[in-house]
Amino acid sequence: MNNKIQVFAIPTGLLFLSLFIFVKTQTTTAEDNVTNEEQPSVQNNSDIGFIMRITAQGFDYGAQLGADVLYQKLKHMNYIPDLITKQNGVEMTITNLSIVDFSPPVGNAELIPDHGVRWILSINHTKVSGYWNYITRAWFTFQDEGSFLAVLHETTLNITIEITRSSYGGFVMTVSECESIINLEMNLGSWLYNIVASLAQPFLENILQSQLCDIATGIIKVDAMSILEKLPVNITFQNNYVMDYSMLEPPYFTEDYMETYHKGEITWKGDKEGIPFKPMPLVPLMETDRMLYLQISDHVFNSYCYAAFSHNMLSFEVTNDNLPGNILSTTCESGGLCIGRLLPKIGEQFPNESISLSVFNNLSPHWTFDDTIQLNFKGILNFYIPQKNGRNVSIFMIDLDLKAHMSAFIKDSRLYSQIVKFTFKTINRKNSLFGENFNFYPLTNMVIKKYVIPRINDQGRLGIPLVMMSGTMVINTELKIQKHTLTLGTDFEIKHL
Repeated sequence: MNNKIQVFAIPTGLLFLSLFIFVKTQTTTAEDNVTNEEQPSVQNNSDIGFIMRITAQGFDYGAQLGADVLYQKLKHMNYIPDLITKQNGVEMTITNLSIVDFSPPVGNAELIPDHGVRWILSINHTKVSGYWNYITRAWFTFQDEGSFLAVLHETTLNITIEITRSSYGGFVMTVSECESIINLEMNLGSWLYNIVASLAQPFLENILQSQLCDIATGIIKVDAMSILEKLPVNITFQNNYVMDYSMLEPPYFTEDYMETYHKGEITWKGDKEGIPFKPMPLVPLMETDRMLYLQISDHVFNSYCYAAFSHNMLSFEVTNDNLPGNILSTTCESGGLCIGRLLPKIGEQFPNESISLSVFNNLSPHWTFDDTIQLNFKGILNFYIPQKNGRNVSIFMIDLDLKAHMSAFIKDSRLYSQIVKFTFKTINRKNSLFGENFNFYPLTNMVIKKYVIPRINDQGRLGIPLVMMSGTMVINTELKIQKHTLTLGTDFEIKHL
């Protein structure tokens, strides 16, 4: 039996999977062994910043989830159409049909290269009860009625799902075929009645096939869709940023996995200009031993930083209120440490003042993935004394080149980062108070440790949102860092749909 059903969905999830689900992981380097010789993925679009791969194991898990949903629906199935058929002068009526017993369905998935996936459902045995009535009209009339119990042995459903890209960057899922194989045994108690029953058996099989296909395809059409509709193509976060997850190309299918290619770019909400640079090619993924793989380009982070930089969100002011111990005071408290003691010339020329520090970028911060995660922050530190008349007195300025090595982890549907170590260089700008070769390292090091690094980590703790499905726990996770590529491989368990 063939049923044509068209389903529209968004990227990052399909069938019963709908998966972008993560927990905190530890990083590993690119020297980790590749598990097999799988052919690398296909990437034809230069805008790809995010790749998702669901393997055959992941689809099998999802197929069993769908089988579990089918089991619950069959439990509550309360209507099967009556059957009336006439053949060779015999009128056969079957009514009050109901499924009284059945074994839990087993679900499997078979990936179809360049096409989609076949959902295979197997039910070992099913028992259907009902009432029968027949009447013959010839030179005499004869009729009888009774109850029966029919047994279905090894029922199989093969549902073919075509998966393509929608016009808005989501998924289009089309159930192109539902084929059911039913082995029905119907016994009315005597050889004569069974001859009569054999006339109705093909029609009863068709009814049961139709009912099973309708329920199974409805799981895709309704249950899977309700999950997919909760997963947005674009996510607005921190009020001003938009993460674009739209799919750029149709899904790519092999016998071992489905792979999808997404924009993976963050822009400022409402900004028409966009990001002026493109992602670098991601490292081809050769692995299929986990259920799910996500490849995240460093372009995701760089576009995020550019959006913040271009709207002046990375500049900030530092005062004594932000640092412990009045460190920016020009006159120290008894036994205390302050800028007036670190740089006595400031204390002598500007006693009893409080220094302010302005930190701003002259370039957008740049992230690099290559065995490690590195953040390069180039900015200017401007030390000045604010005056009551609003005219600030500039004391000195320092060009800062900060290189920070980062860790990354994923938790509760967000990708987080944190600085684990850093180095920096400074160049003194010409000033009248200090010479160009004056050593500002102790002061700069203190400011970076006490404020700049915590400020960057605060931003990293806000995280970048990822699409997730609730009720999911990931296991056996691995985070691998390669050139321009952060790869997460994981298995998963879904506790509830």
